[in-house]
Amino acid sequence: MKPLIIFDLDHTLIHSTYINNKLTVNIRPYFVNLFFYLNENNYDIAFWSLGEEIYVNDVILCLKQKINFNPKFIISKVNGKSQFIDILSKIVFDIDCINSIFIKKISTLRKFIPIDTNKIILVDDLFTNIYYNEKCNSYHIKEWHNTMLWDDELNRFEKLLIVLRTYSNY
Repeated sequence: MKPLIIFDLDHTLIHSTYINNKLTVNIRPYFVNLFFYLNENNYDIAFWSLGEEIYVNDVILCLKQKINFNPKFIISKVNGKSQFIDILSKIVFDIDCINSIFIKKISTLRKFIPIDTNKIILVDDLFTNIYYNEKCNSYHIKEWHNTMLWDDELNRFEKLLIVLRTYSNY
């Protein structure tokens, strides 16, 4: 199985706003470089967002305008419910909730989607998602806003993957 990188969307890869009811998506610096590297080096990619399905679909379309990719899955929150849905397969599952906080737990995900948990990295800006995955298989990235033009976090993550690939199966 190929290594799988699961990306959060908001404040990890993008920053979005609505202006006059129109979605504006700003993409984090080094996004294209990172995705080019992932494609060239045979990584699977996926997305897992707390955003609702319509919003997540719109964001993915914006990202695909920059570089072509075929995600293994795209998980979003079901509109108005405490459930996630894989937009591609239409599999629905309950959201883990701890102290009224929605959590992205890889252990829950593997019950519904065939994945090798030894070759997964969840990239997320919310530390709660890192913490409740016992800091395993996760990478905490700094929260990003569109005014942070100097940001190089995705470039740093790519360099980490290069080192991991050199010394392991990533």
